[in-house]
Amino acid sequence: MNVTKFSDNGMAAIAVTEAADAREADRNRAKETADKLCLPFLTRKKRSLPTLFAVTGFAYLIVMHKNGTLSLHSRDERDDEKGFIYHPGLALPRIKAMMQGQDDKLMRVAGITPGDVVIDATAGLCSDAVVFSYAVGDLGRCLAFEASQPLALVVAHGLQTYQGVPDEVKNAMRRVELLHARFEDALQMMPDRSVDVVYLDPMFEQTIKRSSAMAMLKPFALPPTSESPDLFHPMRIARKKVVIKIRRHTPYVHQLKDVTIAAGSGSTTYAILG
Repeated sequence: MNVTKFSDNGMAAIAVTEAADAREADRNRAKETADKLCLPFLTRKKRSLPTLFAVTGFAYLIVMHKNGTLSLHSRDERDDEKGFIYHPGLALPRIKAMMQGQDDKLMRVAGITPGDVVIDATAGLCSDAVVFSYAVGDLGRCLAFEASQPLALVVAHGLQTYQGVPDEVKNAMRRVELLHARFEDALQMMPDRSVDVVYLDPMFEQTIKRSSAMAMLKPFALPPTSESPDLFHPMRIARKKVVIKIRRHTPYVHQLKDVTIAAGSGSTTYAILG
């Protein structure tokens, strides 16, 4: 995973630091985390995050807390100490429902079966990716691509370290293979018909704007490259289906050939190709 990105003046845009009340052992663990992520480490010296942003020039800071969790902070955010901390979100109740034999609409629409290879091309918080991972099981694979480097780093750490959930959910989280990349770049490198299903949620940025619960992610999300996703490579590599999460009356859907529309929940629907 390419985890080093630089600003115009050559300074890395992201750095890792410690909690304000960190002790020596906490500081050492934060340094180890910075090394693993190939990012610079900043000694906090009890400085506030706004002060640290001001004196260092970094755009994003990842704070290593005493309990091992990471929080992601932007130079532009207002709540300087809260930040974003990974949580499996809706993946948890969805998988619990599936464990009780209930139907998951997205898994049914995508036709997911155990052993499938699935790509979540617009991963975000990986809520859908974790559910895909559970549905394909140990013999399948779920690859997820996230264009935002800081978000990908913190979510990837959360997927591998989050506790307090049933083993079935934890195992599904651990199996997700999250990579920092724009899917437009990643998919063009993949062979024809090399995966079973490609899933895209181009609504992720729109959801952030609409949802107060996800408003904290706004500083970290990248804008879409265009109003409609480029479907050439998703269609080329998918053996079974390409599934796109849309809202009713999404304009570009009517321009697609051989598309099937399936109802989701609320105003959400899915466009299915293949």
